[in-house]
Amino acid sequence: MKKLSIFISFIIFILAGCTATKSSTTVSEPVEEVPAPQEVQPPAVEPEPVIPEPIVPEPEPEPEPEPVAKELTPEEQEFFRSTQALSEDCAISIDTFTKDKMDVLDTIAELDEIMKKGDYARWLTYVSKESKDYWMNAKRLKELEGRLPVKGLKLSGLRDYFKYIFIPARTGHTVDEIRYVSDTIVKAVQVKEKRDVVYYTFEKIEGKWLLKLDTL
Repeated sequence: MKKLSIFISFIIFILAGCTATKSSTTVSEPVEEVPAPQEVQPPAVEPEPVIPEPIVPEPEPEPEPEPVAKELTPEEQEFFRSTQALSEDCAISIDTFTKDKMDVLDTIAELDEIMKKGDYARWLTYVSKESKDYWMNAKRLKELEGRLPVKGLKLSGLRDYFKYIFIPARTGHTVDEIRYVSDTIVKAVQVKEKRDVVYYTFEKIEGKWLLKLDTL
């Protein structure tokens, strides 16, 4: 009887141990939390880029052809040389230039004859009154004596000016062209190596070209 009790106790002990082992080994599996489903946003539709219309440049206007420079005739070139010193307010036509040059050259031809003959009285008719009055002044003639290359030469009056100053400075020289100072005053020149050498100055007084003598 005692052995039976011990056996029953042993069985109970074993059963209790198995129950405990089963309880201890049975681990509750963790419950996996499933996240709440999120609303999936459709991808944003990007607006299509606006491609500007290509700018077509306007064709540049073709440059106008440069005017072909007209080649001047020798007469036109001389006219330009003769009038280039004039101001814009003083216009000389080519016809006026042609006539003035012809009249001046005719006057010079007459003066050449006067100088060859030493005709002082006739020469005076070609000298302006202003120039006569200027050189009839004894003080001016005295001052001119000191400037002459020939020392000791005496100028007692306008006749000596004509004989010793006017004639020697012009004998043997020719005049090619005229140069306008104004519409009534011109210089008669000889062109030497593109340089103007002035031999006469004339002033138109009452329609006639008269000598305008140099001053000090």
